[in-house]
Amino acid sequence: TLSEMSGIAGILRRDGRDVPKNWVDYLEQSLMLDGEIPHRFEDSIPVQSGNLHIHLLGPGTGPGTVPGPILVDGEFAGECAFAIWKPESLELELGRRGTGQKPLYWLDLADAGDGFVFCSNPLPLQRIAKELELTNEHFAKGVQEYLQLGFTPEGGDLLMPVCSLPTEYID
Repeated sequence: TLSEMSGIAGILRRDGRDVPKNWVDYLEQSLMLDGEIPHRFEDSIPVQSGNLHIHLLGPGTGPGTVPGPILVDGEFAGECAFAIWKPESLELELGRRGTGQKPLYWLDLADAGDGFVFCSNPLPLQRIAKELELTNEHFAKGVQEYLQLGFTPEGGDLLMPVCSLPTEYID
């Protein structure tokens, strides 16, 4: 069932180029548990540079105060990571709430195109970064950080160019 899945993922590409199928596959594979395929939402919207492409993967979408799909890993009112697609403004809102138990990572496509990729698991983002030859020039510093602290802090160098989305604390 969908409740066995953990995590959310997606791609927003604004440069008119197609989203490589293997990127979507990497994200989908990272979310699958017990062979369950995540819910997929895909849209392509004409913009000045060609088409804006949006791909969202996760345990499903739900109704909300916005007309687009909502992905939530956890409980939306509490501990969670979420993505909300707002088609009328072409905006994707990402967030984390709680004490940080639900991770969310993102990769800026930078010189590889206008847009970004996000996922609850950093490994598919690392694969995409490697394909795009986006290297981590701060890896040694990141390893040192990890060895000194015993964890990788938000914004740390170990996973660069993949970044961790900060958590919004809720009482």
